[in-house]
Amino acid sequence: MSSLMERINRKKMKLASLENRRSKKIPFVMVIDISGSMELNENISKVNRGLQAFYDVLLEDPKICDSLDLSIVTFGGEERVQLAVDFNDIRKQTVPVFEAYGNTPLCPAILMALDNIEDQIDAYQSIGISNTKPIMLIMTDGEPSRYEYTELVENGEEYLVADPLQKTDKEFLEAKSKFDRFRKMTDMEVHIVALGNQVEDLYFLKQFSTGRNSVKRLEDTDILSFFKHLTVSVRSLPAAYDSNPDNPNPFQVFDVFDGFKEGNLSTG
Repeated sequence: MSSLMERINRKKMKLASLENRRSKKIPFVMVIDISGSMELNENISKVNRGLQAFYDVLLEDPKICDSLDLSIVTFGGEERVQLAVDFNDIRKQTVPVFEAYGNTPLCPAILMALDNIEDQIDAYQSIGISNTKPIMLIMTDGEPSRYEYTELVENGEEYLVADPLQKTDKEFLEAKSKFDRFRKMTDMEVHIVALGNQVEDLYFLKQFSTGRNSVKRLEDTDILSFFKHLTVSVRSLPAAYDSNPDNPNPFQVFDVFDGFKEGNLSTG
């Protein structure tokens, strides 16, 4: 998790990165599960390839490069929660390559993503850059676990277990409270992709959604197709916002699921 000093330093870097990029910004954050279960069906490899293809196409579009501010937060892996890619000119970003490992601490990842969006909007405002409402995409293949591991001993050997998240857990209550406040303040829209069939209970995912149909199940065989579709949708954002800048709901012009071929997605 980030320290206060790390967050202050990132704010300084955000300001520096915006000095020569003063066009209206679209803050878009991906929150991606890289836990151990993402090794199944080579899902982590598909995500890596999908992200690379996503960047490759966006980098060909000067308009989207000037307008889109992209950030990626991961949960799972050795760091458990990590700001893998901070907001910046996407032409200067390095596309990450993820390895699947560990538990599924969704709530701390959402808190990190919200803090980073908040800092980015503060940076915009401090130097007079306008921005659209934030957009968040969450992609996970498992039900969330607690951030901390439980240490167990069996036959004299110690090992760690990731306990399932509970409705009364402090980390869930804190994340939900901040999410609701931030959503009310910014009208941020969140769409959530539940990969495969491992997410049996969508309760926690629905707590961070912003629409009745904004949590969808996606067959893991369609991950690459989804990223291709997402690229097309994101590239349409600048023109859509320019033509209707006062639209109260950004997902009326941008829906990560809209137009994705029937049969690939189902409502949970």
